[in-house]
Amino acid sequence: MYVQYMLYFSYFIGMELSSLQATIGKFLMGLITIDTYEKRISSKKALIRGIIKVPLFPFFMLILTIPFTEKRQAIHDMIAKTIVIKKEYL
Repeated sequence: MYVQYMLYFSYFIGMELSSLQATIGKFLMGLITIDTYEKRISSKKALIRGIIKVPLFPFFMLILTIPFTEKRQAIHDMIAKTIVIKKEYL
């Protein structure tokens, strides 16, 4: 379980800090993760997102807030002060 957690954790953080600014799925959909100031997310914000996202990921609890927030943010986005947007909006 610990190894699986570390793999998920490394994947999410590594991909969002990469030049793609997104996981493979987000990249294929034309989405990127930015901070609320429309800048690349910092290592700290990626770490916060990962710490919150990975344990809740299997339960889909993360997405419950998306339809009800102004910026369509998931729980981990609100806490880390990040947004997922279409790349063309930048």
